[in-house]
Amino acid sequence: MTLKFEDLILIRTVLEKGWNEGTSYLLGKNDAFPKSLGQCYVTARALHHVFGWEILFNGQDGNNHYWNRLSCGLEVDFTSDQLGGDGVYPAHEMLGKPRSFKPLQDCKTINPRLKLYLQQIEAPLRDLKEQLDGKQSASVSE
Repeated sequence: MTLKFEDLILIRTVLEKGWNEGTSYLLGKNDAFPKSLGQCYVTARALHHVFGWEILFNGQDGNNHYWNRLSCGLEVDFTSDQLGGDGVYPAHEMLGKPRSFKPLQDCKTINPRLKLYLQQIEAPLRDLKEQLDGKQSASVSE
């Protein structure tokens, strides 16, 4: 799947609709911080679950961060604004070399935060994936 920047913005919009205090790693977060604060894990796992994108992980000094890599090699981080990024592309060079993160269990049977997040965004995210897949097929056949 080849995605344009506008497609990535649409994905970010769907993801944002599911973020809330219950899905954040940092319960009771301050509203002065970006809405994406503490949402990197559930976001990366949801994108892996729906799109099959590889999950990348990095951390040091207890500061863990998760994001995704598409099959074409493009890395996307829809929570990068919590680290000074644009909310689409990674901005976490300070974390060192990323490693691939392999989920051991199905998304729906673990982490309550992830389960709550998927309840809110899985259907709209799958609908968007179908639209993007259809757009890709139409442009290939033209």
